[in-house]
Amino acid sequence: MSRDQARGFKNASGGGATAPGWRWHRSRVPADSWRASWGLPSRPPSTQAEPSSRGPGRQGRSYSGALHLDALNHNRSTVCGSKADGMGAGVSGGRGGGVARASQSAHTPQSPSEPACCPRLMCQGAPQRQNLPVASSVVEVYSGRCRSSEPRDSRQVRCCISLRRKKLSTSNNERQPTLISLFSGAGGLDIGLERAGFHTVTATDFDANCVNTLETVKGLGVPVRGKPELQHLNGTRLIHASAEELKASDLRPEGATSKWRPDVLAGGPPCQPFSSAGRQKGIEDPRGKLFLEFVSLAEQLKPRLILFENVRGLVTAKTPDGEPGGVLRLIRQSFEEIGYATRFKLLNAADFGSAQRRIRLFMFAARDRSLPDFPEPTHGKNAGDMLTGDIKPWVSLGEFLSAQPMADPEDIVVPTGSLVDELADLVPGTGVKSQGIVEANRPSGHWGYRQDRFLADLSLPARTIRAATTPDWVRLEDGSLRRLTWRECAALQGFPREWEIQGTLAAKFRQIGNAVQADMAEKLGLALKASIDRNKRSNPVSAPWPAEFQKWMAYTAMEHQTNGKHRAAARELREKVG
Repeated sequence: MSRDQARGFKNASGGGATAPGWRWHRSRVPADSWRASWGLPSRPPSTQAEPSSRGPGRQGRSYSGALHLDALNHNRSTVCGSKADGMGAGVSGGRGGGVARASQSAHTPQSPSEPACCPRLMCQGAPQRQNLPVASSVVEVYSGRCRSSEPRDSRQVRCCISLRRKKLSTSNNERQPTLISLFSGAGGLDIGLERAGFHTVTATDFDANCVNTLETVKGLGVPVRGKPELQHLNGTRLIHASAEELKASDLRPEGATSKWRPDVLAGGPPCQPFSSAGRQKGIEDPRGKLFLEFVSLAEQLKPRLILFENVRGLVTAKTPDGEPGGVLRLIRQSFEEIGYATRFKLLNAADFGSAQRRIRLFMFAARDRSLPDFPEPTHGKNAGDMLTGDIKPWVSLGEFLSAQPMADPEDIVVPTGSLVDELADLVPGTGVKSQGIVEANRPSGHWGYRQDRFLADLSLPARTIRAATTPDWVRLEDGSLRRLTWRECAALQGFPREWEIQGTLAAKFRQIGNAVQADMAEKLGLALKASIDRNKRSNPVSAPWPAEFQKWMAYTAMEHQTNGKHRAAARELREKVG
């Protein structure tokens, strides 16, 4: 760049020339387009500006002549230089430090009192300290009067440092990502995400027993597994309210502005309308529309990532027009309309080390970064037969129970009366058959096992823990029978033993059965946190439906065409009976 060209360009502060090699951060235009508009030559290949980390279309205001602040040392630091010039970011911590040094072989200071500040520029005179409040800390930023290292006119160029407020306090890898939890229940999802490193800012639920449980646990200071210095729900705001009553301002930290965004918004709207254990009214049930409140709050909060959980029956749930899978398509469309790309998958908790076969539907959604991948299974049913050392065998219910404390006698339920005879001859993994529902292609009835009369197979992970007071029976070594206790069911769901679930016995089982399996949630949380730590901006696109989703939707449509009328008649009869 010639001297005349340099003189022709004025920076925003009214100073003189800018030097090639400066990084023009957060510009609305491509890195070199401003050079062309001013008649300046393009950068040589070795000094091309690095693309903004904010991604295309999201750069924000232009800061003419501004240097990017690349790193900070906790509360105090300063940076001069550009990564694009192959320089390491210099950091000066403490009050006694001057302007940060940045090494470059092509340039050396003219005197020891003039440290190198940035390529082809020399800082002159004593640095000036500015105290700029950022969040709750004060960051010391140093600026000085600079002049070119080459012989030039006696003009001065002021070093301007552009501060990105949200990155000043610490790096993404050091800070604790934030979580807003909706439909929190007894806290199973929160347990897993806090184990993965998240801080729960706010947790909400409409059920008074659930909120009492969370308040009790918060007061107990239950330590986070693997992180004894942290406590579950420490500093979390707990809200007892329905999702329809909530606004984004209720969920943000106290004093936060409307620009504050959580890293993750997580929750599982009530699943009963879509569960095979319920009446499957789907979206016709008022609770089946609560996912729209989830979407509405997501639109207001604009979280970086979203985690959505529900029962697998949602995959084939029908809209009022009878389209299988229509509800899931509506959910995806709703999130896409507010700017989020989505990815869905069914995951089995047993495949991730839990002693429970619990298959649930999960959704990841992202707004301005790539969609995270779902975690890969760590355990498998036939792992012993596989030619790989990475997959472990499922954890069986028998193994799980052998590692549990002896059950409290007050919690033990044993069979009485006729139930003793009904259970006596059952083979593990079977139960007493229920009365079949007559269907067009099943004249003898569509039978199944009664949920309250099933004998668990101790060689396999437990069946799905339900929100009922009638968990599976287990046959002990001495041949006696008893039900799984509520504490054992809570442990199968991943709750720590210190997690004091509140309410009646029925309320405890309901909270436990409706919870997200905590070990599964931890694996999902690690995938979300990895995406946040990478901080890679992009314009994501929704992933296609998994192949098995398409197959199940098609099968359900065919099956509904065959048996739909019979099932509707049977449902009406059940409702009349009570």
